[in-house]
Amino acid sequence: MEIDGLDFMNSPPVKTVRFGGSVAETLAKYKQGDSSDYELLKHQLADPEIKDAQIISWLQEFRSCVTQLNKDHEQLIYTVLRLPWVGRSQAVVEEYMTFLSNLVSAQTVYLCACLKMVVSHFTPKRVTICEGGVDISDSDDEDENLPRNFDRCHQALQLITRYVPSIGDVAADQPSSARWPHPGHRRSWTHSIAVMAYIKGRPIRWRLCCWVPGSFLAGQVHPLPTVRACLDLLLSWIHRYIDSQDSSGKQACCDISLHGPFYSTCQAVFYTIVFRHRAMLEGNMKKGLEYLQSLNLERVVMCQMNPLKVCLPSVTSMFAAITTHTHTQM
Repeated sequence: MEIDGLDFMNSPPVKTVRFGGSVAETLAKYKQGDSSDYELLKHQLADPEIKDAQIISWLQEFRSCVTQLNKDHEQLIYTVLRLPWVGRSQAVVEEYMTFLSNLVSAQTVYLCACLKMVVSHFTPKRVTICEGGVDISDSDDEDENLPRNFDRCHQALQLITRYVPSIGDVAADQPSSARWPHPGHRRSWTHSIAVMAYIKGRPIRWRLCCWVPGSFLAGQVHPLPTVRACLDLLLSWIHRYIDSQDSSGKQACCDISLHGPFYSTCQAVFYTIVFRHRAMLEGNMKKGLEYLQSLNLERVVMCQMNPLKVCLPSVTSMFAAITTHTHTQM
């Protein structure tokens, strides 16, 4: 496998100190009714002090027996999915992505769990700040590694969609309780956006896209850097869609049956602008206006598909009022 010039599918085994047998031996003993090494394996994987070399070694062994990791081993797999890979060394990230690719290819039953895990990393971790003797929980939005982590998650999702082309159908066909864990507003929002934004060039299920705008009702819980990152992804997809229509040689028209996902994505963007534009402009009005201008919303509104005609009237009127007001300030 080669991603961005890196070939990490055939990485050599790493020697580390650990307890119990190999993964293959542990699975064989578990099948025979001996779960001692199995529980020991889960315990070692959940160790908060686990080293990079240990993670790599375990992942390489899991890859060698991925065909055995069926539904009977979901607790073990969930432990692996909780490994802290995003903030680790590049070697760990590459090995983890290879493992994910192998897992979703051989065991599609874990596809949604893998998606949820990757997308959960789009939300900055919570930190506790003590102010005036009171502990306040907040998002760590100023983590300098956030852009790098977003890029790594982006790459992981690209890999998953490459190996499971039907990802949109699989995600949309899951019951809502399986798709959106509780508390679900923050995760369902990023999950919807990520799944949609990363299915490049593939048909996107209308029912899946419809989850995006509704979840903005609780949009204030999303930290601004996350909102901007997701807006960038959504607008990137929208502009590519417009490009594809413009280059098709056919006259595009306002038709929900033809462009349903496009309209839903546009409405998600309009909702975001409506509810978060003040936060985007606070602190530095000039930078906020420059950011909104960089989204090229005028092109979206003026395109032949005419999204404002299809979106909810309340959203359309609020969005129009806001964009008119901000335009006078530019």
